[in-house]
Amino acid sequence: MSLVYLGNLYRRGQGSISPDLGEAERWFRKAADEGLLVGIFHLAILYMNQERFVESEALLKEGSGRGYSPATYWLGRLYWRGPSFMRDLSEARMLLERAAAKGHIWASRDLARGYANGEFGFKPLRGARFFLRGAIQFMRVYQSDPKSQRLRRDGAWVE
Repeated sequence: MSLVYLGNLYRRGQGSISPDLGEAERWFRKAADEGLLVGIFHLAILYMNQERFVESEALLKEGSGRGYSPATYWLGRLYWRGPSFMRDLSEARMLLERAAAKGHIWASRDLARGYANGEFGFKPLRGARFFLRGAIQFMRVYQSDPKSQRLRRDGAWVE
């Protein structure tokens, strides 16, 4: 975990450390090479933010294949909202449903949006179900721990 912490320190820049994406990538790569799912995930997100989509996709697939729901969520987002050459709405929907089934709050929200606007087929009741499930999960987590990692906007947490 300390490798990921250092990667995030360089990615954001804190205190006397200036942002340095090359150094952040180096630390995330070390964590990924050690097999840490969180390291694989953060390296994938760094690549996605740098528009290195093919590299990001490979890492997200690895994390998703190992059952890490934040990676499954972001892989679904990549196929849904990513560059046009990667868009695959049926795969996006399937991945978001898988992440939502594992309790990923933001995946439930995005599924509700996709169904409501017709991108995943016009199924308003199904969209409402995912919206309500996500809202209930959010409130349960928030009530038990308002600072829970599961509420992070980027969808990353340690399982």
